[in-house]
Amino acid sequence: ATSTIRRDLAKENLLEEIIVYRGPSQDQISMYQIIEPDVAQIDQKVGKDEQWYFVFKPILNDGSPAKMSEIILVQQPE
Repeated sequence: ATSTIRRDLAKENLLEEIIVYRGPSQDQISMYQIIEPDVAQIDQKVGKDEQWYFVFKPILNDGSPAKMSEIILVQQPE
């Protein structure tokens, strides 16, 4: 199955990029990819008994980081 994470950012015009962190557990999250601010979703294949944790870190146009997102758990529905 494929899960889709959507991220709505009200201040998109202030964003330079978004750093996406991903890991198989909350203790094993590392940088996954950097996306442009206009990317509205990331698709993640999730196998049976598999789960992924995501965190988003917005970087503003002046180079400063904004507040990181809450940890998002993606897993296959029961």
